[in-house]
Amino acid sequence: MSIGEVLSDARCRSGLSIVEVSRQTGIREEIVWAIELDDFAKCGGNLYARGATHADDAIVRHASEDLVRERHAGQCVLLAEDNIINRLIARELLSNAGLVVEQAENGAIALELAAQQKWDLILMDMQMPVMDGLAAARAIRERGDTTVPIIAMTANAFVEDRAACLEAGMNDHVAKPVNPAALYEILMRWLPARQA
Repeated sequence: MSIGEVLSDARCRSGLSIVEVSRQTGIREEIVWAIELDDFAKCGGNLYARGATHADDAIVRHASEDLVRERHAGQCVLLAEDNIINRLIARELLSNAGLVVEQAENGAIALELAAQQKWDLILMDMQMPVMDGLAAARAIRERGDTTVPIIAMTANAFVEDRAACLEAGMNDHVAKPVNPAALYEILMRWLPARQA
């Protein structure tokens, strides 16, 4: 059994977060992330959702990388995340599912990119330098783009954080560290159906 499998298995059984594993083992969070990346999909995810709109509940519950690829390959996702490790992991998960990913390091860049083309979905970190995700989401909505799903990504999973996301015009919320199963569930829920 690899160290990644051991960590992943221990996390799945205990329900510990990467932060808690890091504290208990003394291994830096970034290293736990890197070790577990291949095995992380085994664990359930933290997800707060505001109703399915694009896929029925059975499909959403069984979302996987393959299913996202089958139904949404080639769709464009804007990923706004300032932390390079989180950005690399999210980009890898999205790319592996066949999605086309553009990255932004802060909300101001995301706002600029959102104006340049039509996105199928935007993943937006809440806390970024220059312009945070809430301000960027508000600005996107104020410019009249009311159709693109904007999904908040944050380590803060409190009710008031979710409420702030919804008030800013975001559609949903996924907790960080991003669990692949939770991310794929969100993608199945919010990516628009491809035109035949």
